[in-house]
Amino acid sequence: MSSSNNIEILRKWMYNRINPNTGLVSDEYEAGLTQFMDFANYRLYEGSRI
Repeated sequence: MSSSNNIEILRKWMYNRINPNTGLVSDEYEAGLTQFMDFANYRLYEGSRI
């Protein structure tokens, strides 16, 4: 799976979690995404490969 394909999947996932009243993602989804990205970056650049 290419990087651009992964970004598109993430973009669609985020779009489906936007609060239509505010136009923002919920704090819970933002926190979860940040935690996942931190983990993925650590595994890719500092730890062993996934």
